Amino acid sequence: MDYEIINVGSLPNDGSGDPLRVAYIKINNNFALTSNLAPAGNSGDLQFKLVTTNGNVTTESFSSSPNLNYNANTNNFNVGANIIPLDNEAMTIGDPTLLVGNIFLGQNALNIGNINVTETGNVLSFNVAVFPSFKGQIDVGGVTYGNSNPVKNSTTSVVTETTFPVTIYSVPISQFSSATFNITSRESSSNNSQTATIAASINNQGDAVSYTAHNVLFNGNAVTNYSMDIFNSNVRLIVTPFLSSEITHYITYHIKS
Repeated sequence: MDYEIINVGSLPNDGSGDPLRVAYIKINNNFALTSNLAPAGNSGDLQFKLVTTNGNVTTESFSSSPNLNYNANTNNFNVGANIIPLDNEAMTIGDPTLLVGNIFLGQNALNIGNINVTETGNVLSFNVAVFPSFKGQIDVGGVTYGNSNPVKNSTTSVVTETTFPVTIYSVPISQFSSATFNITSRESSSNNSQTATIAASINNQGDAVSYTAHNVLFNGNAVTNYSMDIFNSNVRLIVTPFLSSEITHYITYHIKS
């Protein structure tokens, strides 16, 4: 039932308004609509009363937590019920200019599509909702984690100015099982450059890395050698430049753990 507007007429005492009885009936009806709303709840703020199990509004004082409460002292809006969209309409929380500052979720509170996000012991788990034993895939920047081994994809660059061996990339051996590196090494002061693809993998004992270089192309003179090893529990990609001039090494890698 909608709120009922009392007709007060066009002019005082012109007889065109609602009779007193009709006006008071409308007032009672309007109060009935707001009987679930009280101006003074537990904290003296606006809140909705709880309802009893048979659906009738309780008439006792607010002795327990309300379904809905705005606390002006803390500026908190407290909701004690599920938030569900009307019909099939989507809801938006915040927008690009009015951002939501903080969201605190329980351990089993977040579902994104078919992925269920849970937290236990400060560890987040991403499970496929229909098959909780399956892990969902996560992509963050150049790092991908899926149902199989974690994969790292990214690009970096290193500048050398020496003919001594230089490590241009390293990764803990615990995070490395195989990888593909695409490298372009270019001398800044000339047109000398080279590109190569390096395929690498850890042996069965986990104490050595095997690698091969292929698709090696040169523009002008060769500028460096490439090699790999394991040192201090890290897998290292190493260059040994032929020249002490400035050489920039651009690396794109795809690493499986």
